[in-house]
Amino acid sequence: LIFRSRQLDDNDRIWVEKIERRGNEFTVILNEAIWQGTYRKTFTYYEVAAVNLGKLPAGKYSVKWLVNPLKFTRFEEPGVPKDGWPKDEQPGDAKSLALSIAFTVE
Repeated sequence: LIFRSRQLDDNDRIWVEKIERRGNEFTVILNEAIWQGTYRKTFTYYEVAAVNLGKLPAGKYSVKWLVNPLKFTRFEEPGVPKDGWPKDEQPGDAKSLALSIAFTVE
């Protein structure tokens, strides 16, 4: 499964928090943390997250992507936004987004 994020700025981050399976239903929880500080260099991009569900037996499956909006002001390593990850993430102002897809394995 491939998920393409909305347009992000250079200090924003996304990551897959958890993948749950119940029978033929999967839930993927993806966090989207938006930087609340000042940007030094600004560029925008679309991030792609890919999830490998492994070899599945024949059948019908459904996947729900839950995108949790977060915001943050500090990175793990101060002054290192390039490779750093959020240290103080908290719920964002936007509502969570749920995307669903169904597929069949033959």
